[in-house]
Amino acid sequence: MERQYIIDKYGVPVSVVIPISEWEEIQKKLQIRSDKVTEKNIKKDLKSLTEEYKSVKPFRTVSDPMEWQKGIRDEW
Repeated sequence: MERQYIIDKYGVPVSVVIPISEWEEIQKKLQIRSDKVTEKNIKKDLKSLTEEYKSVKPFRTVSDPMEWQKGIRDEW
């Protein structure tokens, strides 16, 4: 397929233009992939993981949950 590249003032490719038929093919593949991942599957997988790792307690070392949350959310 023929592609055209869009370059910046330094000649570095910053984008690509592809034929609409190729774009539609990409969209079709993405749709098929996204249809396979459903909320029900995610819930089922999460439930099986929690059952499998029942003994794992990732937050047992957190003594002050409020302070811990503030610490992980402090982006500034």
